[in-house]
Amino acid sequence: MKKNLFFTILMVLALCMVCSCGKKKKTLDEYREEYLTKPAISLTQSDSTEVRALVDNYLQLLRDNQFEDAVDMLYYMNGPKIIPMPDELKKPQLAMIKRFRGIKYELDRIVYSQELDNIACYVVTLFEKEKNDPRPNTAQFFLKPVRVDGRWYLTMADSQSDKTGTHGTLIKN
Repeated sequence: MKKNLFFTILMVLALCMVCSCGKKKKTLDEYREEYLTKPAISLTQSDSTEVRALVDNYLQLLRDNQFEDAVDMLYYMNGPKIIPMPDELKKPQLAMIKRFRGIKYELDRIVYSQELDNIACYVVTLFEKEKNDPRPNTAQFFLKPVRVDGRWYLTMADSQSDKTGTHGTLIKN
């Protein structure tokens, strides 16, 4: 009885080894293809150029302390419609931008996902600091580029100014 059990286990192990030897190891590109999330929208070079130009223009207005003009670039998603940001949302946005006035504004990254859900992260350097100063001197902010009817707009990535049901964004940092 023990001999049969031992023989059966040995045969199963041998069969497993034979079956696994023929498998080809996956390359890094194959793992990326299998496991990385792919964007839900198709982009052209002109799309990314247009979004980059919008974000760069917004950041240049901040650098030039033209905060009102920067806020005037922002739009509001009201369901499926895109409209200029209403005054009741512009005022707190303007106050926040002025409160976090920086000495440097830099684009960190743009992440594309869906026509109505993309992010552009920018970093504001609030003050210069000494080499050993442990205090943080930067803050991150997010814009939400959206494509509506083939045109790109900048919106805010927050639940108050976004009524698309994504509560700002579904993109995870």
